[in-house]
Formats: sequence, structure tokens, C-alpha cells
Amino acid sequence: GKTLPLFLDEALDQSDPARFEAIVRSLGRIANEQDRQIFYLTSDPLDIDRIRLALAEENCEIAAAIDLGLMIWACCGTYWRMGLSE
Repeated sequence: GKTLPLFLDEALDQSDPARFEAIVRSLGRIANEQDRQIFYLTSDPLDIDRIRLALAEENCEIAAAIDLGLMIWACCGTYWRMGLSE
């Protein structure tokens, strides 16, 4: 069967730095061993750097970091600035 992606929404928000790193490293191993996509959603931009550093220890890297706030602004900012909505 197909390997489904794993979605985590701020799952490590309350983790101390050591646990955060350990869990991210484990997720990196899972991604490699199972050829699984993992999506981690966060509102904290510092998480991206913390995740990159932890994954580097497992010889993994972030395939993409997407800032939805910037994307929304790029797509819809003109409408919001003009007081319009779609």
C-alpha cells in the first residue's frame, strides 16, 4: 500500500528544547526509513531553524518551508489594502 503523509500541527509547542530535538530527529529517521512526507505546521518562525538543526544531525533536510502568511499577503494583500474582499 501507499505510505500516507504525517501532519503535525504545533505538536511540539510545549516541548522543552531537548525533547523537541529528540522528537524531530526521530521524525527525520521515520521520513527516511519509511519514505514518508512529514508536514509540521507552526506559527513560530524559530521552529524552522530548530527543525533544520535537529534534522541535520540525522542527515535530513527540510524539503520546503512555506510561510502561508507571506503567500496570503502576496495573493490577497492588494484586496485587503483597498478594503475589498474576494
